[in-house]
Amino acid sequence: KTKFLNKKYIYKIFNLVINPLVFIGITIYLYIKTNNKHGRFVKNKEHVKKMIIISLIYIITYFFLGFVFGFLKSPYSHKIVPLLKNFWQILVPIVGIEYIRSVLVNSNRSSKLYIMFSLIIFFVLELGINSFLANIVFREEAFKYIASSVIPLFASSLLYTYLSIKGSYTLVLAYRLIVQFMLLIAPVYPNFDWFVTGIVGVLVPALIYVLLKYDFEKRKRD
Repeated sequence: KTKFLNKKYIYKIFNLVINPLVFIGITIYLYIKTNNKHGRFVKNKEHVKKMIIISLIYIITYFFLGFVFGFLKSPYSHKIVPLLKNFWQILVPIVGIEYIRSVLVNSNRSSKLYIMFSLIIFFVLELGINSFLANIVFREEAFKYIASSVIPLFASSLLYTYLSIKGSYTLVLAYRLIVQFMLLIAPVYPNFDWFVTGIVGVLVPALIYVLLKYDFEKRKRD
């Protein structure tokens, strides 16, 4: 009885079973309902290739910074079973989130209000209410948490929404899956403090946005 009422056990079951299955179910439903056609996009094969290159450059730069700031041991286990569990409970929901985001955003992308509403919904979804409330109790810790987690996540959400409008879920996943996969399998991380984490978390989405926006506009002019 105690085991089933234990918060850690409930959280574990939610992450390992319920969360991935919910996203799989919604994704399959939307895929069938929309016939995987939910907007007119820029022909994005070249952009997907560019996004993959950008992702790899980011990963190389990110880990290279470890030689400047030092390295920290990865919190993820690299044994086969735990690694597969992490792929299942982290990568699968990302695929679901980005497919659902793409469908919703592009179902009414002429409405800025609707797009902003969708942006906030997915931002809150990925932030997690429990995580947010747990980290804003103490003033100093709250400031660090907002600077290193909340603001970078919002910057990333802005980028993902923009990419969804321009190239659907494929463009977003070309970035997110590569980056997250590398973070899961890497044995060490750069030992950034909260300030550097925040700077990197905002700067990277901003740079990707500027690069792709320039490319989209250049192709439009050509």
